[in-house]
Amino acid sequence: MADIKESAKKPDPALVATLHDIISEIPGATPRKMFGCDCFFLNGHCAGGIWRDSAIFKLPPHDAKALLKLPGTTPFSPGPTMTMSGWYVLPNALAADPKTLRTWTERAAVNAASLPPKLPKPSKVAKATKTPAKGPSLGSA
Repeated sequence: MADIKESAKKPDPALVATLHDIISEIPGATPRKMFGCDCFFLNGHCAGGIWRDSAIFKLPPHDAKALLKLPGTTPFSPGPTMTMSGWYVLPNALAADPKTLRTWTERAAVNAASLPPKLPKPSKVAKATKTPAKGPSLGSA
């Protein structure tokens, strides 16, 4: 099981800042927090982000194969029994290099941009304000 201190590890602010600089140059990329992590989205799809002290990316199989040749890279497992399909970790030792981080951020962005746009889900407020269906009145005789 993951160590409590390990699971609460905060990302390196410099790594987060570098990712934000990179995604600010990618057309259509929007930064957003997801599960408390700094991530970026294209067409409504999460393409990557910073998890603890590493970068994570959603990659197609051909890019994943290339990434996994780099030392320390692994499939992304946010918990001890859960590996997320298509997601990969670029460890801090590699992510701290702006050129390497840019390469994999751009590859993840290309992948996300190639997917059909995700339609936004209706907000919880919109669901709650729907008027109930008219039925028989309980006060009628």
